[in-house]
Amino acid sequence: MAGLTQEQIAAALSDNVYRWADQDQPITLANVPGASLQPIVTPAGLTLNGGFYYDDSTGFVGTVTNVNGTIYVTFRGVDIGGGTFNLPQWTTTNLPLGLGLPTGTTLTALDPTTGAFSATPPAQAVTELDDAIALTQAAIASAPPGLR
Repeated sequence: MAGLTQEQIAAALSDNVYRWADQDQPITLANVPGASLQPIVTPAGLTLNGGFYYDDSTGFVGTVTNVNGTIYVTFRGVDIGGGTFNLPQWTTTNLPLGLGLPTGTTLTALDPTTGAFSATPPAQAVTELDDAIALTQAAIASAPPGLR
């Protein structure tokens, strides 16, 4: 996997965060040249285990990786494969970016020059969007100077 573009690296890291079984021939960090886990301060509400950040209440899984000096925050959503499907619960933990509900975070702005966003914090329930924002903000705060 040498000579990958940033988009290809992001795609490989996104596949890695799905935690496929060995028989599925998963992409691992070892398959991405120059990739290593980036240490950050674990955000409140998330649990770090084996380089992956989890929120068992929403199904969130994410990771923060440094690939040759570029920090990538990758995450996945809830899998719906099996068990009892609860539509209201699934809806509140799988909001599309920018949609939001009164109980979850809503993205309110994106500054195209800096890439910064403004988020309205949740009134009650935490969603996967909240987890993704918290992990991204922790990665930004923990990044060494000069890295982004």
